[in-house]
Amino acid sequence: YKIDGHGIDAKQRHDVWFENLSICNVWAGIVPGGSQRIVVRRCHLHHMIMGIFANERLDAKQGHFFICDNLMEGMVPWPATHEQWHLWPESRGIWITGMGNIACYNRIRHWKDGMDVEESPQCVGCDFHNNDVSECFDDGCEMDGSDRNNRNYDNRYCNSLTGVSLQPVHGGPVYVYRNVMYNTHTEVFKLHNDPSGAIMFQNTCVKGAGAGTLLQCQTSRSVSNCHAWNNLYLGHSGRAVDYGIPIFDCTFDNDGFGGFGFFDEKERHVFMKWAGVFYPTLEDVRAKSPYESHCVIVDPQTAFASGLQVPDDHLKVYDNTIVDMRLKDGCAAIAAGKIVPGYPTGPAGKAPSLGACEVGQPLPQYGPRPEK
Repeated sequence: YKIDGHGIDAKQRHDVWFENLSICNVWAGIVPGGSQRIVVRRCHLHHMIMGIFANERLDAKQGHFFICDNLMEGMVPWPATHEQWHLWPESRGIWITGMGNIACYNRIRHWKDGMDVEESPQCVGCDFHNNDVSECFDDGCEMDGSDRNNRNYDNRYCNSLTGVSLQPVHGGPVYVYRNVMYNTHTEVFKLHNDPSGAIMFQNTCVKGAGAGTLLQCQTSRSVSNCHAWNNLYLGHSGRAVDYGIPIFDCTFDNDGFGGFGFFDEKERHVFMKWAGVFYPTLEDVRAKSPYESHCVIVDPQTAFASGLQVPDDHLKVYDNTIVDMRLKDGCAAIAAGKIVPGYPTGPAGKAPSLGACEVGQPLPQYGPRPEK
């Protein structure tokens, strides 16, 4: 990656459009640091370390970017070896911060992280939606450093180490909903560094063989005022949940789990672990646990109408276009969620189904929209 320079240096500018450009063989494609009202539309950014790079931590004026319908192809390998993971520099398709930014309908592949925000004087009111993100050897998206009213929804994440990172959220709310994640290696939601105010609902998260516990949090720090419901977690092995950390003022409930194994390294029968407490069976969870007392068990082999299966090897590269997570008739996840005020219900006012795809609804548009 011996490349240098910026394709377009757009620092401290405002009201500029970049459209139908091809930029390659530079360190960063477009750099609008400290700028306002910048549009990047239908561009092809490839063979670079950073795609759109504007993480100005000290500029409170930056924001109102509109980044849509672009193709962004990085250079990092996937899956990455341990040596490669530490060799490559920080690499993102989109790395922005500020107020009122929108990144939507982009195809993003082969970066360390697909899309990120950055802690700054204000990281507020930013939306990442309808993006198609794959082959990221770290995070599909980082919402790290978010303040309030940032949203991550209707995205497809395929082949990544983690799904959506929230380490930390400074009070929020930060919303993560209606996303699909396929072949995620570790945490589907990375809740590290004492986050508060993350709300995660109606997501479908599928982990592959060898990826371990379905819902886990690999940190010793606490999680507070975070809420998750109506999600669907499918996998191949490990516990359904492993949260050994302190949890304060949180709600985790009405989720679906399938494809887990019950045994830990000492062959103890454990279904879930919450805040250091073991719950060996589903009956124990429903009777004694403050979390997931209304969870549902879902068969991953028959969950999806498309026939999509749990990945048989988390180190393979799976085709993102095959990820169709609409539920099959008879699936236990149908109408198994709780009604969330202000959010659409299921058909005819029934309870919503678990996961990102409601029965009878078309798939969202993931990635660039056809040109008219």
